[in-house]
Amino acid sequence: MKKIITLFCLQFFVFAQAQEYSSSNIHSHNDYESKLPFYGAYSNETGVIEADVFLINNELFVAHTSKEIKTYNTLKSLYLEPLSSKLKTLEGKAYPSNKPLILMIDIKSDADATLKAIAQQLKTFPDIISNKNIKVVISGNRPLPSLWKDFPDFIYFDGRINEEYTADQLARVEMISEDLKEITVWNGKGVLTQADSEKIQSIIKKVHSQNKKVRFWATQDNVNTYMTLINLKVDFIGTDKVAELTQFINSIKTTFYQNTDFHQAYVPKNAFKSKRPKNVILLIGDGMGLTQIYAGYTANKGQLSLFNIPTQGFSITKASDSYITDSAAGATAMATGHKTNNRFISVDEQGKPLELITQQLAKKAIKLPLSLQEILQMQRQRRFMLISQKEVTVNL
Repeated sequence: MKKIITLFCLQFFVFAQAQEYSSSNIHSHNDYESKLPFYGAYSNETGVIEADVFLINNELFVAHTSKEIKTYNTLKSLYLEPLSSKLKTLEGKAYPSNKPLILMIDIKSDADATLKAIAQQLKTFPDIISNKNIKVVISGNRPLPSLWKDFPDFIYFDGRINEEYTADQLARVEMISEDLKEITVWNGKGVLTQADSEKIQSIIKKVHSQNKKVRFWATQDNVNTYMTLINLKVDFIGTDKVAELTQFINSIKTTFYQNTDFHQAYVPKNAFKSKRPKNVILLIGDGMGLTQIYAGYTANKGQLSLFNIPTQGFSITKASDSYITDSAAGATAMATGHKTNNRFISVDEQGKPLELITQQLAKKAIKLPLSLQEILQMQRQRRFMLISQKEVTVNL
């Protein structure tokens, strides 16, 4: 039972944390591989836009591998010039909403030489390096932390979990990142094992205790992964699907529901062990199946009166001519004990009238809440035709 309670507390925590996330928590991974490098991520106001950079013949090229380098894809043309242009248009704002922006440059070539070239090129864009809402963060092949002091103050660094920093070095660390595959074999489906979850939480706690933000790379790009990372309080969520993740985060408040009105489940006292019940009340929830039942169980923290009933059974009311039933065929199955076609009511598949269960019970002299005459009159008036399964149950 303790595990169940933990699960439901966890789900509440997910919802509470999810409401605090925005596109500022999105890391546009391998942005240059998107259909609209820079502009796709920028239009969604993502927190981090990443570019992998190679230094070749004194030019900074953007590509994932050296074989993919194209002469027209430079750091300057793809990122620095467009960003500078946006700053001029917005009179210094990084985004129209005034959110901050991190330009992450992941160095793929020699660390020291490439960073020197990056710093030199950035100096030609004073509007970028002097903007308080923009930070340039170096990742990938980074110089040793002891050498960071040799680079301009407008350069920040992507830290690592197992690196130790002096106070001055830590001040240059904008975030701390790690390869998720080095921590867990989790593939983004289902849930993390308890051991892996605790390991990741420990890492995040350590990073946050240093007042730094945390990021994991090599994460799966699906909703289950997004929600898991949000639940763990990961600050930046990497994605190649920026628009989709932005929409998901923005719609969380309207697509997630968290119950706050809980009730204590009723536990029967087994009063009928030695005698028969005086009355039997049949209650049928309209459109209720196992999914709806378990949703109610989940929303009420693992308690449901229905689960405490000592005698339980299942009824499949699907239509004769369809896997998915409508109200008419479903109500007929419950009212007569006989399946029929969709849009058929109180008749079988050939259109022949069916005897109601209440009629069958009346023949056995079993007292009914309504007289047989009343039921037959309702049937003649075809009241079943326009009412739901729930109302059918009440009328019976």
